[in-house]
Amino acid sequence: MKTLWKQFLLNFLIISLVLFLFTIFIISELKKYDESLTEERLFTGANLLREILKTPIAEGKNEEIRSLVPELGKKIGVRITVIAKDGVVIGDSEHDPATMENHAGRPEVIEAISKGIGKSRRYSITLKKDLLYVAVPLKDERGEIKAIVRTALPLSFIEKAFSSIKSKIIYIGLILTLFAFLLSLGSSRAITKPLDKIIAVSEEIAKGSFNINIPISDKKGEIGKVNLALGRMAEKLDELFKEVS
Repeated sequence: MKTLWKQFLLNFLIISLVLFLFTIFIISELKKYDESLTEERLFTGANLLREILKTPIAEGKNEEIRSLVPELGKKIGVRITVIAKDGVVIGDSEHDPATMENHAGRPEVIEAISKGIGKSRRYSITLKKDLLYVAVPLKDERGEIKAIVRTALPLSFIEKAFSSIKSKIIYIGLILTLFAFLLSLGSSRAITKPLDKIIAVSEEIAKGSFNINIPISDKKGEIGKVNLALGRMAEKLDELFKEVS
């Protein structure tokens, strides 16, 4: 019996480990998917802003850009920064551009100028928190870069949006683990119960009680075959003892 219970515990631990790894994998993949959706949202916002700000940037209306950017940032729910090609900040939705340092060395700005699309995750010196940045270049009719439009969201925002999904996945994982435990326990009991009966019958035969009725529910199963063998052995022993008597 101890061996069976050890096997039960081993099976349960294996199932629990598989469920744990599967849960971790699902959480990781869903987090990547959620982050990709956030990046797509930022790219979409940056492209839309590029069209809206195209005229005022082309005409050099920096004051209009400074007043327009905060309003747009509130409407679409992201941080917006408009940066000149030389790195000077023209407008920002959450900070005074006059007090901001040159952004020419920012990785997303460099990548946007060289590749047409730029993104990075880093600590914002201005806002004092980690952000996900996406940047796209704004070009004139001749294809020359006039400015960089950048959108950003705090990484804490992404984590907060994903936390509710993460909690549900962990909850489902715990329910599945409990179900696996009950299933393993039920399977173990289904095996140990008929074995307990076989042990009891064997003890009766060892005491000399050969006239025993052994119920056989499944003649084709292994337990049923053992019961049949015990029944035949008890009959043969009963016949032998009668002959000896």
